[in-house]
This record gives sequence, C-alpha cells and structure tokens, in this order.
Amino acid sequence: MSYTLTETGTVLTETQQGITMPADYSFATVNDYIHGPDVAYEDLEALCLGMADHIDKLRRGEFICDRCGLRKDSEQSTEHEF
Repeated sequence: MSYTLTETGTVLTETQQGITMPADYSFATVNDYIHGPDVAYEDLEALCLGMADHIDKLRRGEFICDRCGLRKDSEQSTEHEF
C-alpha cells in the first residue's frame, strides 16, 4: 500500500494492488483527487462505483469497525468512535 500526500501532509489517495482511490470520501479529498494530473476516466468511474457502494452500505447500516469488528448499528457499546 502506498499513499499520496497533499502539500500540508494530509493523505489524499491510497493505492492498493495497483488501484488508486481517495483516502476518504470527504468533499475536499474527492475534489483534490479528481483534479489531479494523472486521473483518467477509468479512475473516475471506479471512484463513482466505490462511492455508490459506500452510500448503499450507509443506508443499510452495514459498516463494521476495523478495530473491534462490531457493526455500527450494534447495541453493544464500544470505548471508541466508529
């Protein structure tokens, strides 16, 4: 895995197995990513599909915490935020 950083040191993209995507789906990060110099149509298409999948998971409440393995909508309390 490798990262691309902005001028201020914020992670802009992460590359896994040859696929580069924004580090998160915040407006600022996505905006910086799509206006990058090496972004091709296929990258934008993959981004749209990834964001659509992310939105679907949000609607279904399917997010699972990487730290504890619990679903975000779980009744069990955690010591940390998701």
